[in-house]
Amino acid sequence: RNFKGNISKGKELKTPVAFIGGVAANAGMRKAIKDVFELSDNTFFVPENYTSIGAAGAVFAVMEDPALKVPFAGLEKLDAYLNEESDEPTHEPLAISERNMNVAYDMKSVTEKTPVYLGVDVGSISTNLVIIDEAKNVLAKRYLMTEGRPLEAVKRGLAEIGDEIGDRVEIIGAGTTGSGRYLTADFLGADIVRNEITAQAQAAISIDPSVDTIFEIGGQDSKYISIDNGVIVDFEMNKACAAGTGSFLEEQAERLDISIKEEFGKLALKSKKPVKMGERCTVFIESDVIHQQQRGAGP
Repeated sequence: RNFKGNISKGKELKTPVAFIGGVAANAGMRKAIKDVFELSDNTFFVPENYTSIGAAGAVFAVMEDPALKVPFAGLEKLDAYLNEESDEPTHEPLAISERNMNVAYDMKSVTEKTPVYLGVDVGSISTNLVIIDEAKNVLAKRYLMTEGRPLEAVKRGLAEIGDEIGDRVEIIGAGTTGSGRYLTADFLGADIVRNEITAQAQAAISIDPSVDTIFEIGGQDSKYISIDNGVIVDFEMNKACAAGTGSFLEEQAERLDISIKEEFGKLALKSKKPVKMGERCTVFIESDVIHQQQRGAGP
């Protein structure tokens, strides 16, 4: 309806009507266009080569008006354009800080029946399970992809942990967090349910009581948490877009045929001139990715 109002502006549409461009592949859009303009199968059609009909139109335009022709220099100009040094600004190469990036802990082996606690974090991208004893030693853990089926991921994680140490532990308490925390809590019969901000802050404080700032990059959002003397005093969550978060990075990695777990980070660190792209919205960043690919951006 918006399209009709903006394009036709109340004018009577002459038929037949051709629907062209990539969106013409969408059956829902074809039906919507037909319905809103009150078109029938006899007055509305999608050409066979709807994705390339614009290019064909350019050829026909030159055929009808030879004055539009320009000298064709072959592919040399295209090659020169792709190979020339871009004057677009770039970032400095990425580097891992010398600061220790990982919290050291040892997986404790279990030799006898031990009372333990189960923690489950179900996010949009990953599902994480951990088993700890009463002294907060990690006995088992799993990192699994949620893949849109949180309960299936939880079942798989529990089965794997059960095969590993199930006969040597007794779960005396369970807690859930993450975007799927309530669904998972009902499934498990969890004792407590906590939001991600509370859970992340509690874990960070337990590891290092002096921590005062937490940045968390999740599957769909990013969070900043401020802590003062072991108490959360402020937090912010991006509400506008998922740029830079796990789901977007995974989507782009899949589109580029890059493994998000094995290759993505390594390739980023190898880049000598990281290109600058949008910083707030996934739509703009995706457009910038395509633009940089068209420019022949390399390592």
